[in-house]
Amino acid sequence: MKSPGEAKRETMAREWAVALNSGEMDLAGHNAFEAWLNEDQKNLHAFEKYAAILQTLEGSPELSKADSPPAHVAQHGWWRGAAAAAASLIVVACAAFLFFGTDTPAAKPPPIQTAAAEIRTLTLPDGSVATLGGRSRIETHYEADARRVTLLEGDAYFDVVPDKSRPFYVDAGTRVVRVVGTEFSVSRDSAAVRIAVAEGKVEVFDPELNDVPVEALLPGDKIEILSKKGITRSTVEPASVGRWRQGWLSFRDASLGEIAESIERYSNTRLRFASTDLEETRVTASFGVDDIEQFLAALEGSHDIAWSRADNGDILIRKAG
Repeated sequence: MKSPGEAKRETMAREWAVALNSGEMDLAGHNAFEAWLNEDQKNLHAFEKYAAILQTLEGSPELSKADSPPAHVAQHGWWRGAAAAAASLIVVACAAFLFFGTDTPAAKPPPIQTAAAEIRTLTLPDGSVATLGGRSRIETHYEADARRVTLLEGDAYFDVVPDKSRPFYVDAGTRVVRVVGTEFSVSRDSAAVRIAVAEGKVEVFDPELNDVPVEALLPGDKIEILSKKGITRSTVEPASVGRWRQGWLSFRDASLGEIAESIERYSNTRLRFASTDLEETRVTASFGVDDIEQFLAALEGSHDIAWSRADNGDILIRKAG
């Protein structure tokens, strides 16, 4: 008699084979499948065994006499799909080769991305939650001993499910963040990487220093890794971390060029500068994405700057006078 664990493994192997053959598995599904394979070498063997069984049964009238599926399989209608899968096992075999072939690596899944002014919340394969800001992109790759996300650009806020056996990593280019379970935000644009913690603790690494932590952050801690100024550290209210999720943008000693980049991610407004030195003007500001003109009016009052809106909706910033 099979143990409950072995029975569950075979059921999962059958479900994954049919799901892969369906052609409808999304990125989260592929990541979950990969994580399941990495949990135990026996999972791979079970999957290959089930694929072989399907091939043996191809065209056999005995297929219709197979035992009834477990209730949760029948509920999803996948057992009926298994019968159809037997007639097109070559597709399953090709899909399996992408994951198991030794000579050809698996195709890299496309990034998850948002459009300008779009904020999206999604559940990752382990149950952790990621919220992406406007015009942001991430890639996910889950392994047996680690959960990895790459932030390619934009803003991301993570609420990580604790799992000491599988740390959660966020790669933001010049820095890698490692946590077990916590809430924090990471931002990456052309000028800097910014990390702020709302809850828990994170360790920040320089990828070139062989996994030696360079910063340890607690709730309210924030660091900015600037391409031209090095690392700066500050504190914020933990509740204010990731306020862009509510349409609120905050900047401390940021260039107008950086602010313009964020505004364009969270609205349909584009800022243009009459000269490059205006882009380097540094300000501290906090405003809602619906109050951009109020921000510009305050900018006029505090700096030698004027602005006007073009017919196409763009805002031109120039020197006053």
